[in-house]
Amino acid sequence: MSGVLVVLTEPVEGAEADFEHWYENVHVPDLLRLPSVLSVRRFALNAKTGNGTGQRYLAVYEVTDTTQAEQEVTRAGETGQMPISASLDGSNVQMGYFDLISAH
Repeated sequence: MSGVLVVLTEPVEGAEADFEHWYENVHVPDLLRLPSVLSVRRFALNAKTGNGTGQRYLAVYEVTDTTQAEQEVTRAGETGQMPISASLDGSNVQMGYFDLISAH
């Protein structure tokens, strides 16, 4: 079923430039090579509104099928096809696959 992968992230303190470079130039292209990933949109938290989650960055990946995407992302991570940068605070990542239930 079509849907999205939603990921909230935060860089390691002091590594924001490395994080941005890795995300835009390595991570996004790696994910766009997966057959089920159609597009990626990234967002930064509006500093005036804030949030209680502790992450400033949101990525929304449009996928053709959430089950297939989960399998592909897992396989890419396990096989080294999707390396994760040390600039990502891995202890502060939240993610989930959401199936489309309505479109207007």
